[in-house]
Amino acid sequence: MRGRFAGVFFILTIFSLLSLFLISGAKPTVPIEELPLEGIVSQPAFSPKDTNSIACFVSLKEKTQITLLDLSRSRKQGKTLFSSSESGVYPNLSYGIHWSPQGEYLLFLANSTPKPVSLVPAGAIWLMSIPSGKARAITKGEDFFSPAFSPDGKFIAALQGTPSLANLWIYDISQNKWKKMLEGLKANCLTWEKGGRKIYVGGDEGIYEVNLDGSKPDARFHPHDKHIVSLSSFVEGALIATVLSKDAFFSPDLLPIKGADIEMLAITDGELKGVQITTNGASHLPAVSPKGLLLYIKNIPLLDDKGVLRGVISTIWEASKGEIIVPYCDGDSKPSISPDSKLLAFTKEGKLCIANIERFASAFEAGEAEDKELAEKVNWMKQIGLAIMMYCQDWDENWPLAENLEEGLFPYLKNENLKSILSDPHFHYQTLPPLAYLSSPSETVIAIWEVSPDVDIRIFADGHVALFKKKEKGGE
Repeated sequence: MRGRFAGVFFILTIFSLLSLFLISGAKPTVPIEELPLEGIVSQPAFSPKDTNSIACFVSLKEKTQITLLDLSRSRKQGKTLFSSSESGVYPNLSYGIHWSPQGEYLLFLANSTPKPVSLVPAGAIWLMSIPSGKARAITKGEDFFSPAFSPDGKFIAALQGTPSLANLWIYDISQNKWKKMLEGLKANCLTWEKGGRKIYVGGDEGIYEVNLDGSKPDARFHPHDKHIVSLSSFVEGALIATVLSKDAFFSPDLLPIKGADIEMLAITDGELKGVQITTNGASHLPAVSPKGLLLYIKNIPLLDDKGVLRGVISTIWEASKGEIIVPYCDGDSKPSISPDSKLLAFTKEGKLCIANIERFASAFEAGEAEDKELAEKVNWMKQIGLAIMMYCQDWDENWPLAENLEEGLFPYLKNENLKSILSDPHFHYQTLPPLAYLSSPSETVIAIWEVSPDVDIRIFADGHVALFKKKEKGGE
């Protein structure tokens, strides 16, 4: 046990340190390709075995379908595997599409009527064979939630009932049989342990650690002071969780804008211990690559001068270095990382987009630690850069005026530390021509903060932030 505790503690410590990492001069914005699929796309999911295969929901007029896209053949249209107009049921868009570990099945929830967005979506569980597209409901009731494949792909664990009173079931795919394992759980979500011998069930009061070895499952409860609404396995002994504080606040379409963060959790010596990965209070929908690269969606509420919410801007971030990868995305559609960690699939305004994130994956593996205070200043500049980009988007690609910068950015910056930077005599900002007139936004500097005689931090017109060390050759 002591050896396992040491291993998990090492994992948590390393991930804590990763939050201080950054890449000097790296450009967070990445090349993005928008695929011309017809309809409104949501919840794209890469196959775990094929970088070219993406499954997604596509809504067309009165129907919703599941489309399988092969990037190596066509980026304009895919194969329709499932349609609400033919099946008589509607895929639950809140839950998404899940692949089996070997890529031979798709799993999704469906309902007899379209369902509104929900933090804990429920429905009948459907299983689809790939590539044939033959689908069947494996439950009769529509009160099942959080189904998940076992690591070997032979079983599906799911919760049934309500979050306040749920039952844990396991489905044997080869035998087409369900078995009830536990009753009376307070549960929102579940995930399998990497080894497949345990299931972790998260709820509003903590986590159940369910040991499947033995004649009866052994469930041990570990309390937590926040509501756990999603769980996924990260590495052996560690979980990634989306947690909500008791004062969590959501926009009308259930995008968290306060009290939502991502934590890494581990159960060691009978105690639930955690490391907070994000601290902005508006993070959700984490996606983990096979290599351990963790991405998530961050929501920025847009408030008017009276503090009234007037909109939300969603962005995709890389967790360990706090780098923004995609400046605009749909906040309710989970991003997906390809099995080789080189591509990211996400949606923006209902369009399927593909981004090349290979350099983030390689940087994650070979990143170097920077000074903590300097890293914090870089993070502040990233927030200012994002505020400038949001202003630009709201004002038809025009930039805020230099002589009126603080007032122009007021709706986007509420942190006093950030406002003080704008008035720092070592902070320099210039008003550029409209974004459409810039030939190379990624190479055009819009603001510089001289944090020391030898170091400055620069914001570029494409939104990325870079650290420049003047004594180093090449300035980076």
